[in-house]
This record gives sequence, C-alpha cells and structure tokens, in this order.
Amino acid sequence: MANRKIDAIPDKITLKVKLAQEDYHDLVIDMSDESGPFKGKQVINQLSSITRIPLYYINLVWILYTAEDSVFMLNVRDRQSNSNTDELTKGRCAANFHNGDCFALETQMHYLQEEFKFNLILYCHGLFDEFDCTFEYCRYHNTRPFLNRQISIATDSELLMIVRTRMEEARGVINYFDQLMEIFSDLSIRHFTFNSITKFCRSRNHAGQSAIDLPRYTRARG
Repeated sequence: MANRKIDAIPDKITLKVKLAQEDYHDLVIDMSDESGPFKGKQVINQLSSITRIPLYYINLVWILYTAEDSVFMLNVRDRQSNSNTDELTKGRCAANFHNGDCFALETQMHYLQEEFKFNLILYCHGLFDEFDCTFEYCRYHNTRPFLNRQISIATDSELLMIVRTRMEEARGVINYFDQLMEIFSDLSIRHFTFNSITKFCRSRNHAGQSAIDLPRYTRARG
C-alpha cells in the first residue's frame, strides 16, 4: 500500500512559501528517482534563492507540516555521506505534502562556531495567520526588510571580527550566552538574533498592532 502511494505521486510537488506580508513563492520538489533519494539539498538551494541568503550562511531547514510532525535537513556538502542529516525522502513527501500546501518562512539568525548562520523554519498553514501573529510565528519580524538587515549583519566581515575578538577576550566567562548578548547589544544587533526575537514575540500580544518600530542596524566601524 505504501509503495503504491509513493509511485502514484507526481514527479514534482510544488509547495507555496512566503515571508510575512509578501506574496507566495513556488518551492518545487523534484520527486523523480533521477534527483536522488534525498530531496533536502534542492529545497535548501531554492530557499537560498527565495530569501537571498547566500547558501554558505544557511545552517539548516526545518519544515513543520503539522503542529506535531516535521522534517529536518542540514546544509551539508556531501549529501551521500551525511544522509542521516536529510530526512526529506520521497516517502516523506508522498505521505505529508500535496501540491499547493502553504508555508510561512521564519529566518532565525544564530551565532554558531564563530559565524552567523541561518536556520530556516517553514510553518504549515495551521501554525501561522495571514493577518496576525500566532504563538509559533510573528508576521512583523519575518518580513523582507527585517531579513535584509539580518543578511547585512551576517555578511559583514568587519562586524564578525569584532564579535570574535570580544568573545575571545571574554573566554572563560561563566555565562557564555549572557556575554554574547551583551556584545550584540553594544553593537545594536541583538534584536535581530533568534533568541531576542523569540522572547519578544512570545511575551506580548500583537492583536490590533499594525507594525513594530525596529531599531536600525548601523555597520560597525571598529
């Protein structure tokens, strides 16, 4: 039964993906055997194009296709030797995705291994609202202007060197996270990092709110 279901699906499935306050983009998953057993790399490549985040800066993609179920894929170079990091197989797609399924895209910027990296989270339609925030998804932070500011931070080599130097100077501090947040605050970039966004979105009610006035990021000058 399961094999018949997999064989019956089309060779391509088109999902609809959007940033908040933006139209949907097509995300096409090639389900043919010729595209290989794992489909995550093609999804990551397309999301890089949709978001304009350079591929190098994408750490992972996590698709929540229901409130309880999800599929996970890391951005790794050697897909064959790292297949356990890509859960998006033909079978998973057949069982859980349909043409036209809609997802909202969240861009989480983290400081990982002395670099800024993005985790891209796709929320199914039941987890986001077109007109207001939900517990899972904030439609005010996940916009194109906000993402563009995140990208400008992640790709700023001068800023990255400042963060690395200050973290090296603070080596051995008891609370690594607090030290990192202090540095981000000094550089006026803390509000663009994932942990600060999550705390903000889930601690207040956006009902009736049409916009959030975000402080501007200015490039570091040393």
